[in-house]
Amino acid sequence: MDCQYRKQNGDRFVCEIAMAIAPNVAPSSCTETHFIKCQECQCQFTLNYASIAVAVASIRDAEGGLSGVKIKEITSKYSEYILGRERCKSDNRLPPGPGTSLHSLLGKRGWHIEVGCKCLITILEMNTYGLEWCRANTLEIGKRMAEEWKRRHPLVGAVTPSWMNDILANEGAAIVTEALDIYELSEAKSTPKSSVVYYEWNKLDKKWIKLRDIDPEPNQALLPAGKFDGQIIEIKI
Repeated sequence: MDCQYRKQNGDRFVCEIAMAIAPNVAPSSCTETHFIKCQECQCQFTLNYASIAVAVASIRDAEGGLSGVKIKEITSKYSEYILGRERCKSDNRLPPGPGTSLHSLLGKRGWHIEVGCKCLITILEMNTYGLEWCRANTLEIGKRMAEEWKRRHPLVGAVTPSWMNDILANEGAAIVTEALDIYELSEAKSTPKSSVVYYEWNKLDKKWIKLRDIDPEPNQALLPAGKFDGQIIEIKI
């Protein structure tokens, strides 16, 4: 059985999933041992502990060891895949990220990962590069979605005029933007607000007196922390 993500690269094989998880470094080889372990896994030939092992090996080779920041980021994000082994998570339970948000949104509209598509690679790239990168590349991601739509509808895709490609790409970009907005909102809700402590200058005692503790309201006008050019200052803790 072949793996659609295992590609020939000169005299060796590389894993596209590992390259999406660990970009910007020379990809490590997807050896025969990796391939066998991937095949034996419950969720074979997709995101699993074998493909993550190749990504870790790529960063290890680039950084010269297993103690680097990137290694720790990957092993933390994908710890359940690494430790679970035979209990690999399905692609419906990917680690949180902007790509996973897009995957979830498309799933609700009946569009799922299937054999032959590059959706998983796009999801992992979006999760790896983060929200800011995704915002800057919504149209590019939309173009990928348009190409995938045409691949899944070959009879229509074969006769789609060139001007229609832009419409499909823009529609895809709009869906991407919606998914990114959903993800950003969920992140904002899960991130605790900073506590703000207000102090007022007491001229008589010549010292700052604590007024009250509050949670900052959106767009609230606050004096810069540490500035003594007003009667009241705020300090974020």
